[in-house]
Amino acid sequence: ICECDLADKTKPGDRVQVTGVYTPFPETQGHFTTGIWPARLIATSVSLLEEMPKAPFVSDDVNNIENIAAREDAFELLSRSFAPS
Repeated sequence: ICECDLADKTKPGDRVQVTGVYTPFPETQGHFTTGIWPARLIATSVSLLEEMPKAPFVSDDVNNIENIAAREDAFELLSRSFAPS
């Protein structure tokens, strides 16, 4: 979501880099949420890109990601690393 002067900074089709805050917007039904929270990026900065930047990942990172994705317990491994108990 771009507001104020950020909305007019570029035109459709431009390649841009957007910095902002990733925010959930829970939809409520009465006093309860549905459990589905669509998220939006509230832009704080928009920069026009002249050319596409190179990917920030190095080959070791890509190999590690692929190795974890191939594991049968990938979900459990990631959930323990994000929220250890």
